[in-house]
Amino acid sequence: MNELIKITEKNGRQLVSARDLYKGLQIAQRFSRWVENNFSLFDEGVDFDKCTSSTVVNNGAVR
Repeated sequence: MNELIKITEKNGRQLVSARDLYKGLQIAQRFSRWVENNFSLFDEGVDFDKCTSSTVVNNGAVR
């Protein structure tokens, strides 16, 4: 069976990447806005853990 979204297990908990979930759901709005709109319902450190990483954003600028 093919996975729609990669699920990993850590310390007996099933985890998914928010970015993978966002892509799998084919959300039309910007990822950061989707997170702002939806993560306020959850408690950081309980329901999710924040990870900081750089993301390349294509804003249409020509270099």
